Amino acid sequence: MSKRHDLFGTLKEFDLGDGRKGAFYSLPALEAAGVGAISKLPVSIRIVLEAVLRNYDGKKVSETNVTDLARWQSGAARTQGSSSCTTSTPVAFNSRSSALTASA
Repeated sequence: MSKRHDLFGTLKEFDLGDGRKGAFYSLPALEAAGVGAISKLPVSIRIVLEAVLRNYDGKKVSETNVTDLARWQSGAARTQGSSSCTTSTPVAFNSRSSALTASA
């Protein structure tokens, strides 16, 4: 595991039962910090959010990546942000043909 951080006070410890301590990043703590309505997110988004939070390093994974995902909304307009997953060509989904097509 990389160097641990405590972004938004999310790093929590628990007893492993043999005198050692374990650590995890708490999504309820992220919600309590006011970052977003985490408990209302779909489970799939929460799983990705936990991974993003766990891998936060301030370089490849930024605080903005964490907060943007924590505030994800299904009906929100999509914009190009600081993510490395953006494209310069808008893409549309054609539900009749089940195909993705570039749109101008």
